[in-house]
Amino acid sequence: MPCTHFNCNPFEVGRTLTVNGVANADANFFHVAIGLSVENVVLQIDPRFNDGKVVLNTCQERKWGEHVVHEGGFPFQRGKEFKITVLFKREEFVVTLPDGAQITYPNRLGKEKYCLLTLNGDAEFKNIDMK
Repeated sequence: MPCTHFNCNPFEVGRTLTVNGVANADANFFHVAIGLSVENVVLQIDPRFNDGKVVLNTCQERKWGEHVVHEGGFPFQRGKEFKITVLFKREEFVVTLPDGAQITYPNRLGKEKYCLLTLNGDAEFKNIDMK
C-alpha cells in the first residue's frame, strides 16, 4: 500500500484516535504515525510481523529516537482485523492494542496538538475516527 498522509483535524490533548483495518495475508509491517510533518513524527506505531514485535518511536528533524518495544506479546495476525486506539494526554499517549494491552509512550515533541496522520504498509485501513 502506498503511504497515505492525512492533514487531519487537530489531534489535541484529550482526544482519542481509533484506526481499524485488516493486515494483509502476507504482511511484513504497517505503521500508524502521528506528527507535525513527515520529518517530525511524535508517535509511530509499527507492528512488525516478521519479528513479532510492536515498536514505537519518534522522529524529530528526520532523526529517529530510541525506540520502545512492547513486551506483552504480538497481538496482530496476518489476514485478520485489528483496532488500535490512541488517547492523547498532555505528557503522553496511551496506545491500546487489539488484545487490550496498553502502552504508555511519552509526548517527546511536547506539543499539545498534531495535524498529520500517516498510514503505510501491509494493511487495508478501513476506518479512522477521532473523538
